[in-house]
Amino acid sequence: MSVVQKLQEELMKTLKQNGIYDEVLTKFKDCKTNKSRIQLVAQIDGVNKHFDIIPDTKQKSSDTSIRFRNEGNTFFQKGEFQRALDKYNQSVVYAPALCSDDHSKDQHKGDNLELSYALANRSAVFFHQKSYDDCLSDIDLAIQNEYPKSLIYKLHERKAKCYVEKKEIPKATESFQNALNSLSDAELDDKKSQNIKNSVEKSIEKCKKSVLSNDGKPGTQSFQKFHGPLPTIERRSKIFPSASDAVGITENEETEFGLAATRDIYVGEVLIIEKGYTSIVLPKYDTIYCHHCCQRVVSAHPCHQCSEVMFCSGTCHKESWEEYHSLECPCLGTVKQANLGLGYLALKMVVKAGLSLIMKYESQEQEDGCKRSVGFNTDGVYNSDDYNTVYSLVNHSEKRSSEDLFKRSLQAYFLLKCLEKTSYFNEDERKVSFADKCYVAGHILRHIMMLPCNAHEVSELALKPECLPESETKEIGSGIYPILSLINHSCDPNVVRHSYGDVCVVRAIKNIDAGEEIADNYGALYPLTVCSERREILKPQYYFTCNCKACREDWPLYFNIPVDVPKFRCQKCNGPVVIPPDRKTENSVCLNCSHVQDTTDVIVKLHQSQDEYQNVLQQVLTGEKLHEALPRLEAYLQFLYKTVCIPWQDCNNCQEAIKQCYAVQASCFIAS
Repeated sequence: MSVVQKLQEELMKTLKQNGIYDEVLTKFKDCKTNKSRIQLVAQIDGVNKHFDIIPDTKQKSSDTSIRFRNEGNTFFQKGEFQRALDKYNQSVVYAPALCSDDHSKDQHKGDNLELSYALANRSAVFFHQKSYDDCLSDIDLAIQNEYPKSLIYKLHERKAKCYVEKKEIPKATESFQNALNSLSDAELDDKKSQNIKNSVEKSIEKCKKSVLSNDGKPGTQSFQKFHGPLPTIERRSKIFPSASDAVGITENEETEFGLAATRDIYVGEVLIIEKGYTSIVLPKYDTIYCHHCCQRVVSAHPCHQCSEVMFCSGTCHKESWEEYHSLECPCLGTVKQANLGLGYLALKMVVKAGLSLIMKYESQEQEDGCKRSVGFNTDGVYNSDDYNTVYSLVNHSEKRSSEDLFKRSLQAYFLLKCLEKTSYFNEDERKVSFADKCYVAGHILRHIMMLPCNAHEVSELALKPECLPESETKEIGSGIYPILSLINHSCDPNVVRHSYGDVCVVRAIKNIDAGEEIADNYGALYPLTVCSERREILKPQYYFTCNCKACREDWPLYFNIPVDVPKFRCQKCNGPVVIPPDRKTENSVCLNCSHVQDTTDVIVKLHQSQDEYQNVLQQVLTGEKLHEALPRLEAYLQFLYKTVCIPWQDCNNCQEAIKQCYAVQASCFIAS
């Protein structure tokens, strides 16, 4: 049970003991806006006592930094470089001093050398791992953070060796010379100093004699990537900048808005590449993934104020600070300890939007009367980085019980009290009233209601290269993706999503006809769960009863899906065609329109394709040459959807193999 849940239980118990709980719920039912719900919470006797927030954020600590560095040294001496790197990253995060080329350069320069020591030690790990660019970056940062002059010759020498490996000989020569010049500051006896001097001079001579390779290519690539390059979209939609021109908007009575194909789409086509409005890393992974982009961290960059987060680069550090982290930093520890799940994502959305923008909404009177179409800007564009798009997403407030609204309002009020401990309400020159603060908390409440049915997981594949089917996808964070949120559900989806850090890529996993709705899966696939259970899973969170084709026709579970002779698609109506009992394929009949047709050729082609498919599938199962297997699998699945009526087990198997190939291209690491 989270901190806030405990507070909720205590408060509700008090209200019940005082005999006013039902009265409070009745008042909640009468509230018309989220602002009024927050104001009602604020008026309850004792609520401010329960939500008396004392900020508790992991502070910088020399002792903690030294402890992690010493642990890293132990692993380094044993040759356990990855474990040493993990400890050095923690040492960097906890080190009090920070002096780099970012916003903290002058403000936080101090006498504490723990950061420089941690960076220098980490650079040694990167050198042994042949991550030369990361090594060079850490050396430069260590020097900027006043690494002791008596030891700096070591860093210049290591820097020179990196450049030698990268075949950048002029830079190597310069760094060796810097090492030589720095020996005068080293606290070494004459004999050791002379030995080092002789060694460095020999290295300089080697540099002078060496030449660049004929191809001019650099040496070992040092940057560790945990996903392949982002795919591309050739022609983008005019209304959805993050989507293909094959994606358009549709409306129907059941689901209101959705996305549909503007033209025929085939298996494998990239439809959406969307960076979320904002995202969060789950608390148990915040020492592994970047706070800003959700990518695995190799070389941790710390926040200069707190030790709650780490970044994968100086760029993410800077962008995060400018967008939201400077405001959330003082209260982040308290929010994380409260264990509010998507509540933190709701807070982060409001922090990123900023007070001035949030307050404009009150004058526009959009709060609860918002329609999803409002998500388009004045130019008719649905922009993923526009707060208006996420604000407009459905939140089902009208379908929620009074008790549900009360509990969520308490969460939002708790987050408001956290926000009051930051400088958020100081950004506007005008005086911010308590009513204004309640309006901001109303936005937090709106998002707390919206996110359970609109947020998407940020995931990563734990890869087992020799047995791809045993690889597991794990959720490492959550993000809000406005365009993805417009895609409606099907228990037999025609698209699949994969994370590239906090960027989500959506590909077609079936052929989609022009005008057909684009459908994602919200966590209940027909081959794995019976229809009644799928509906039970979906209803409480998404407030609809699924009526997709798989549910209407009550398709079988995986092991009951036909595996032998399929039903073929009718040449006239696409209905199911069956082969006659006498096996005369020229007289095959459609069960829908009774059209008689010859299925001989398609049967021959299917058998031929199946033989090749089985060979390619074996490649995928053993993790061999996936880049070669993928286009052949896509071609086979395209053929199946043109010729075979589903459900048919080969379609499911081929789909799963293709999904695994996509997953290996996306966020992925080799499982230990």
